[in-house]
Amino acid sequence: MMKRLLLTWILLLVVVGMSMAGVLRMKATSIAYKVIENEKQTEWSEWMDCELLVTIDIEGDRIKIYSNEIQIYDVYDHEEEEPDGDGGASQLFYCVDAKGKKCELRFRLDADALLQVYIEYPDMKIVYNLD
Repeated sequence: MMKRLLLTWILLLVVVGMSMAGVLRMKATSIAYKVIENEKQTEWSEWMDCELLVTIDIEGDRIKIYSNEIQIYDVYDHEEEEPDGDGGASQLFYCVDAKGKKCELRFRLDADALLQVYIEYPDMKIVYNLD
């Protein structure tokens, strides 16, 4: 019960901080990915260290990840926060990337307070661990 309450407060602080601040800045510290072909998914890759800036512009409805090629995601809709079966919670954003492809970004806070962002396309999934 206490863990769930702490998790809810942390997620609430992130959401309130995002709404009060024009732009929220975080750092991605590691990345993993999987490929989807013919409706079959590979296993997640090994975690690779990275040091990337991730920004969420609340007023502009835009999320950016500053990798070698800057990833820009314009948000056109979202769903409310949902608890998951692992004791965490997540919030889903429906987006269009800079190339016009639709994708989903899911910010997930797990039971151990690890914050992640999942980027999901029909043929690939990417996950970043965030600080």
